[in-house]
Amino acid sequence: MSLAVVIPDRDVSPLLAAMRCQGPEIDIQCWPAITAPEVVKLALVWSVTEQMVADFENLSGVIAFGAGVDRLLELNALRDIPLARIVDPNLANAMARYVVAHVLRHHLRLADLMAQQQRREWAPIRATPKYNVVVLGAGQIGSAVARALEQQGFHVVRWVREPRADDDTAICGKKLLHAALASADYVINTLPLTSATRGILNGELFAECQRSCYLINVGRGEHLVETDLLAALSDGQLSGATLDVFMQEPLPAQHPFWQHRDIVVTPHCAALTDQHAVVAQVIDNYRRVSRGLPMHHLIDRNRGY
Repeated sequence: MSLAVVIPDRDVSPLLAAMRCQGPEIDIQCWPAITAPEVVKLALVWSVTEQMVADFENLSGVIAFGAGVDRLLELNALRDIPLARIVDPNLANAMARYVVAHVLRHHLRLADLMAQQQRREWAPIRATPKYNVVVLGAGQIGSAVARALEQQGFHVVRWVREPRADDDTAICGKKLLHAALASADYVINTLPLTSATRGILNGELFAECQRSCYLINVGRGEHLVETDLLAALSDGQLSGATLDVFMQEPLPAQHPFWQHRDIVVTPHCAALTDQHAVVAQVIDNYRRVSRGLPMHHLIDRNRGY
């Protein structure tokens, strides 16, 4: 039995060293030097293509290196393979810090203060009187974001597409979302990407928002209809946006987001997976698979997360 690590365009040597130290009994093959694909029973993957995993004919499980699994669910080679994710509590906290930082940057008008500094102007600026936040998503990340903003004095409403048996505080359904958006000063997307949420950040949703609402997208790039965002910024329906995820990554150099005065671009770095959490969970799931047990943190393929 072998573990395959297929994470292209990333230096995985520290990850491999840690796994070999903590799981010395595990035979690890690292892409592209996969010499015996027929003995691979478990694969740790990220940003893979169909071709990269097509030769793993005896897979019993796949672990996603990052938080989102939508692209993995689309691969035919992995269609019938149990898929697990890494659960990293620090990931949610890091995401919450990122969101709070950008909400406060806008709320405190730090960009205006920095512009005044460049002009050598001394003119105190008050924070915006905006405190209403709608968080799309009430999972681990969405809930962490909501708690962090509430601690800063913001009024937060979390929205979910479907009722959750373990959470009766989040609102659900289009009618309640419409009402919440009408008074929203900030809309923060933390939803998983599914067929139902693809393109949810569109002109229709923006039109339901309170005018001059600010958007933060830390979900997936495919949640956003980019042309609708540019139109909403142009006519003032939205006052600005912070985007950490994009339809195409890296974001092409000629993309209009780079130079847009009302858009903050960050290179998908709002929260990066902690290596220690990855190593411990991969080793644990490897040992479970070797004993014929189901992996921890399995994805529900029907729900997409």
